[in-house]
Amino acid sequence: MDKAQLLARLTDKTEEWHARSTSAAAARLAMRTATDASARADKAEWLAWQAVLAARRAVEDASNAQ
Repeated sequence: MDKAQLLARLTDKTEEWHARSTSAAAARLAMRTATDASARADKAEWLAWQAVLAARRAVEDASNAQ
């Protein structure tokens, strides 16, 4: 293998590695974004239930006060 072929192969391997690492980074970012979105949805659901419980308590308190 001469220098030109070696350089071409090295360049191909470098581009391949860069493409793989870029794809892996994009996949990690997508996973992190999905995880963050899931955590936000879980928190929103929890807050909604807290509001329902607070409303239920308020209705019970109002009916007990009468």
